[in-house]
Amino acid sequence: MRKNKINVIKTALLLLFISAIGIMITSSCTYNTDANDDIITLKWYIPGESFRDEALIMEKFNEKLYKKAGFRLDLKLIDYNIYSDRMNMIIASDNDFDLWFVGYLNNYDRMVQNESLYDITSMVENSYLKNVMPEYVWDAATIQNSIYAVPNMQVMFEQRCLLIKEDLAKKYDLDTSHIKKTEDIEQFLMTVKENEPDIYPFRLSMHEFSFQSIDDYDFYDVVNYCAIWLDDNGKVQCMPYYERPDYKERIYKLYDWFKKGYIRKDIASVMSDDKDYQNGRYAVSVDHYKPGGEYEFEMTNNFEVERVVVSQPYIGMNSPNSTMIGIYKKSKHPEEAFKLIEIINSDKELYNMLVFGLEGIHYDKLGEDRITLKSNNYGVRAWSVGNQFNAYFIDEQSEDDWEITKKMNEETAISDFMGFHVDTSTIRNEIIRLDNIVEKYDVMLTGAQDPDTYWSDFTKEMEQSGMYKVCDEIKRQAEEFIYSKK
Repeated sequence: MRKNKINVIKTALLLLFISAIGIMITSSCTYNTDANDDIITLKWYIPGESFRDEALIMEKFNEKLYKKAGFRLDLKLIDYNIYSDRMNMIIASDNDFDLWFVGYLNNYDRMVQNESLYDITSMVENSYLKNVMPEYVWDAATIQNSIYAVPNMQVMFEQRCLLIKEDLAKKYDLDTSHIKKTEDIEQFLMTVKENEPDIYPFRLSMHEFSFQSIDDYDFYDVVNYCAIWLDDNGKVQCMPYYERPDYKERIYKLYDWFKKGYIRKDIASVMSDDKDYQNGRYAVSVDHYKPGGEYEFEMTNNFEVERVVVSQPYIGMNSPNSTMIGIYKKSKHPEEAFKLIEIINSDKELYNMLVFGLEGIHYDKLGEDRITLKSNNYGVRAWSVGNQFNAYFIDEQSEDDWEITKKMNEETAISDFMGFHVDTSTIRNEIIRLDNIVEKYDVMLTGAQDPDTYWSDFTKEMEQSGMYKVCDEIKRQAEEFIYSKK
């Protein structure tokens, strides 16, 4: 959570990583993938926690994969909190690998600009994948007429919901019917603070965007620190994201909740609170809503939650690119890597083996496509590795969930800027400076400091670092993009 703490050691870690051959700091399974040097073994990095039974699953998975495709997989899991930095180190050390997760971690556009991804345009054009995803998904993935990664087929819309610890909601008779925005939960947070000393009332899972309202239809996109939208006259509007009134209000609300004790006091120094969350030490958090999400939640957490939607669904310009599988630019086996992407999107047996593990050990079958989980010794997030619509249904999960999701993907409001990608060649230096300023003031995302003590300095430094030059250039390109669509 505290980026500055990470930055203090980042340079030293990078040097250590490179000088140590790049092996010691990568997450690795113990299963043997080199029994026969003539057999291609693809190395694939994804975010996630290592599980005890990785080796067992991968042994069975590779038996089936080899029979089907003639190659094997070496799956590498890296903790979410360090995934982006770790992948940057792996690339900097020139490590050999084939596939990796890009999107909300390792921003897709920036990875293309850094020439870290293999151009798969011709492969996609000749693949069944081209026709099984909505057209706007490929529009979002196309940068200067080329495609560099395959979006995972899952929830494309963004919608927020409160996750309320079910036992506490029942204990204090919480009526969720009146909750229309995040702030409506405040009385419950106060009750938790006063009566549950071992529970943190509110988790900053979405930072400033934790504050949402079901009545808000004012959609906009943010790209390189600029908020862009079309006004009622169809004209492009663009401003620094922090100049929008709603943004500043959220920053002050975070501080207000921190002062009231709803946010943990050590929030500014905590590197990761995942274990606290999984063990049920938070009363309320904010997460992405999706049909059937409660069952996926139970796979990785030791408690149940009640979900309350607090925003309208929206498919932003970068939403389809939030979870993607890319091929590394220097992969020695790009054709096989793309074949694996096709397989993991179409072969239900192999996909579900990666996601749920092995029948009889990690789950039992209740029907052809329905399971009940029996072990938490393995689990890969379904949205991180392929087509989630191929996932098994869990326990009493509705069989309508995937169809509802597909319908929402098709009917939800889509950004006017879908397919717009900024050419940053003339503003690259300014963006780097802005990155550094935002990182310097990351305390604003925690609520741990009074905004009155830093807000004017922050905005002044952003302006001096080229914020308005970036906005002017993005607005110019956005106007050209909108004009080209007419």
